[in-house]
Amino acid sequence: MISSNPNRIYDSNLQDKSSHDCIIDKSNPINNISNDIIQINLFDPVVIIRGNVNESVGSLLRGEIILTLNKPMKIGSIELKFIGRTKIVRPNGAFGTIDKYKEEIISQNINLLSHSTSNTTITSTSSSSTFPIKIFSKPLFSSPSVKERYYTFSSGTHKLSFEIHLPGSLPGSVKSDSGSVKYKLKFKIDYITTLYLKTLSSTREVEIIRMLTDYINYSGIEISRSYDKIIDYQLSIPKKSYTLDDIIPINIKIIPLIKQFRLHSIECFLLQKITYMKDDDHTETIKNSNYNNIIRFNEHYDKIYETNMNFELNKCRDIIIHHSVDTPLIRIKHELRFCLLVSITKSDYGIKSKLYFNVGINLLSRLVRNDDVLLPNYDDVSFYCPCHPEYQRIAELILGNSCNNNNNIDDERPCDGLTCNFCNLSNNNKPPRYSKTI
Repeated sequence: MISSNPNRIYDSNLQDKSSHDCIIDKSNPINNISNDIIQINLFDPVVIIRGNVNESVGSLLRGEIILTLNKPMKIGSIELKFIGRTKIVRPNGAFGTIDKYKEEIISQNINLLSHSTSNTTITSTSSSSTFPIKIFSKPLFSSPSVKERYYTFSSGTHKLSFEIHLPGSLPGSVKSDSGSVKYKLKFKIDYITTLYLKTLSSTREVEIIRMLTDYINYSGIEISRSYDKIIDYQLSIPKKSYTLDDIIPINIKIIPLIKQFRLHSIECFLLQKITYMKDDDHTETIKNSNYNNIIRFNEHYDKIYETNMNFELNKCRDIIIHHSVDTPLIRIKHELRFCLLVSITKSDYGIKSKLYFNVGINLLSRLVRNDDVLLPNYDDVSFYCPCHPEYQRIAELILGNSCNNNNNIDDERPCDGLTCNFCNLSNNNKPPRYSKTI
């Protein structure tokens, strides 16, 4: 593996090459045949950075470059560059102008193949070969007397693996109408023909997703509040984070504090808030989905209104939903908005009114659906009755003789694993064996 050097500045060295009788072909720096020759493969489809910027250790971007050559090629240098840029585009409001702001987030350069002081031939003995790292060292033009230095690559398939450490402070990727955070890998080959120095290049987009720590993602939401001494409302959601096509189970309980109160319906819909920030100027846009989940109550309902609803995120198709992100320039947050249609009898002729409250949630990209790492659930079959021998042995070690005085199960009726209502002695549910040194 070849690690990156974050402090290096990308430099094509074209000026040095031109001073040594090499002609630079600037007419078409990106050759049309690049895609047939160069292929950039990433080992992971998405780079996941865990935790906030203060606690994250970053992540690794790993992959390989595949060169497919139909004929031998004289290659002077091979460079890989990882870059990240953010951009904001928004109306100014004055004479219909548009403000544009761009900023470079990161730029890292890797020399996969540096120039050599002697011409070298790299031959593939099979259809696939991996370059040894030891050949990526020597400068191409070590002295003015040496004009052209290169490696000759034989026809066939050649592979170069790479590994780049990405800092934990990088913001996640964002794609929206008025702003973006994008990362790319740019691969460049300088190769030599009879008279010209030419360039082949290829680009691969990289998506970075920042995930909150598990204790935040999977902690439940519990809300209990009062509204103007009219009602108490309680809401619970099993966890805080869901992917964009999940179903969110919600439990709501409305407790009236006055007898004249009546609840007609509860409506739930999704809000997406996008904030663009530059200096102290913040611009926020709010969109809500037309899809809503409505629960209706009849007039004969009990004094306490309680219901369960399932909000289906994949039905919010009328707006483009982006997963939740928080970057220095672009922030995307999501909320579930609840609308209570209520009326108070014998007051204002029973006119219906709407009460609103919002609950913040975190939406995850679909690409991290299978990235959950959770402990196994413990169910009732994991508990064993006191008649099990292993249970009795541990109880005796801890409680001493008092265990036998208080628990005489063996004297009354030995457990056979069939008639006991508490015991489960199947092979899959045997308790752990503890050391007798306890």
